[in-house]
Amino acid sequence: KLPVPSSTPLTCSDAWFFSPAPAFCPDGPAESLTVAEQPFERGRMVWVPDDVGAQVYVMYTDGKAESWADEWVEGEPETDPGIQPPAGLFQPRRGFGAVWRGVTGLRDRLGWALAPESAAQTRVQRERFGVDAKGWHVFLRLADGRVVQFIGHYATYAWLEVGR
Repeated sequence: KLPVPSSTPLTCSDAWFFSPAPAFCPDGPAESLTVAEQPFERGRMVWVPDDVGAQVYVMYTDGKAESWADEWVEGEPETDPGIQPPAGLFQPRRGFGAVWRGVTGLRDRLGWALAPESAAQTRVQRERFGVDAKGWHVFLRLADGRVVQFIGHYATYAWLEVGR
């Protein structure tokens, strides 16, 4: 006769900053960071500082996501004067603009910005998969109060709303 597995509650050394909490532990406590967000016709860009600089996350309306290191540096052009947005729309600037203009197909998939980028103080918490170092979860409270999870593993990237 096999023993019946017990359901032992998970004890984490750090608590998640939102609820409902995931069924795994975070890498550490939540960080308070200033992030930037910008809404687009077919998604959103979010700039999140990290240990080595910053990441630009792209959230598409279909739940898919992508991310790139922000490689824009002070002194480079903030926009491309040869690209003129339609009336009422915006060309993204600085790091958002560098990714939007530089990544093949991104501009067509994401569309024009609906508003200028804005900065907000928020909470971020991370977790890396225990199996290998190529996977990650980043949890972030957006300016509208939603908590989203960016999921990355090899070539699969997505986002979903997980709490408030």
